Amino acid sequence: MVYDSFWQIRYVKLIQLGHPEKTADPSSRNFQKKWLESCDEAEREVIYRSAYKAYAMMGKLVPVLLVVTMLANLFFNTGMLAVVMVAVIWLAVTMTYTCSCVALKEEKALMK
Repeated sequence: MVYDSFWQIRYVKLIQLGHPEKTADPSSRNFQKKWLESCDEAEREVIYRSAYKAYAMMGKLVPVLLVVTMLANLFFNTGMLAVVMVAVIWLAVTMTYTCSCVALKEEKALMK
């Protein structure tokens, strides 16, 4: 993880050399928010579409993983931790999406 993080930070700094308007610090906690603020509309559209594709893929993959872990527990007695962890991941993804949709709809309703 440390190795991967190091190279991600180096890549962001390389992008920042070519695009000085992107001033977000890759080691900061608010990096993603500040990076998104520095992106133009086309870059944001790419980010949003990619995020939706990732969400859609997780919506298909996680139920399959849940069934696989449940069957593995049934036949190989692997324990419930794997089943619980996959279920928690599925719940987190679904709740994050739902809460975001509700917040955006409320924000949109307040703007009218």
